[in-house]
Amino acid sequence: MAAPTASLDASRQRASTIRSHIMQGNANALKLRSRTITLPPKPRVVGTNVISVLRQVVRTEGWRGLLRGNTLNVLRIAPTKAVELAVWEKFRSSKGGRTLTPRERVVGGSFASMLGTAVTHPIDTVRTRATIGQGGGADPWRHCLVIARTEGVKGFFRGFVPNLVRVAPYGAVNYGAYDILQTGYKKFRKFTGQPPANPAGLENALWGGLSGAMAQTVVYPIEMLQRRMQASTGQGISFGVASLRELVAREGVGVLYTGLSSNYAKTIPAAAIGWWSYEVIKDMLEEKEKNQK
Repeated sequence: MAAPTASLDASRQRASTIRSHIMQGNANALKLRSRTITLPPKPRVVGTNVISVLRQVVRTEGWRGLLRGNTLNVLRIAPTKAVELAVWEKFRSSKGGRTLTPRERVVGGSFASMLGTAVTHPIDTVRTRATIGQGGGADPWRHCLVIARTEGVKGFFRGFVPNLVRVAPYGAVNYGAYDILQTGYKKFRKFTGQPPANPAGLENALWGGLSGAMAQTVVYPIEMLQRRMQASTGQGISFGVASLRELVAREGVGVLYTGLSSNYAKTIPAAAIGWWSYEVIKDMLEEKEKNQK
């Protein structure tokens, strides 16, 4: 089957990611809250409990507090994933439809994620500030004005370098693992004489959830530091090995995985829904293209 065009890739990915991230708004707000909370420097503190954060947010702000920043999340993730999937499909089609090598999966996935993230990083910074309600409440436009007046243009790109460093391995693991799982499953069905898998089957959701969980586990410490940089309005947090060491020395090794459980609560279903809906829409558009020829 011929690879679809980049514009169709972007359209179907926007549809699938908007659907999945609207459904995951609560978990996303909770994830950012638990990750950006600065823990007291007590020994053996390993993280902020997801249930306690959930109760605290509901008690102080009501259920609407769980949706803080979700509109910005949708506005950010739709173009991000549209670019990512368009680049990924273009990369795969450039290889003639053959099975990608491990190196090609790493390169293609990393490049796709880095390009998609670079496009929307300023929105991500504003979303982080609005979600935690720092220095401007929950109003994203007020945060834009505050950042522009107090920090200038560079304030919108706070955490940009660690974000790219984070998404490079994330994309490599996420896209690479999904491609391996999906390709392996197709080969297994062919080997056992079974018909091709239905794009609407839950297998794609399973592969998507697994690949998303693996990718987040690998890059979580970098993402945690990046979020803290974005949430910070001063110059106290910088990116690098020295910053990670200082953070571990001050708050313990467990701080690198603060909020991981709430991260899984968002990542796994979001990745599963996103990949599943992407495959469904992809199949529909490919069938439409085929019928028009």
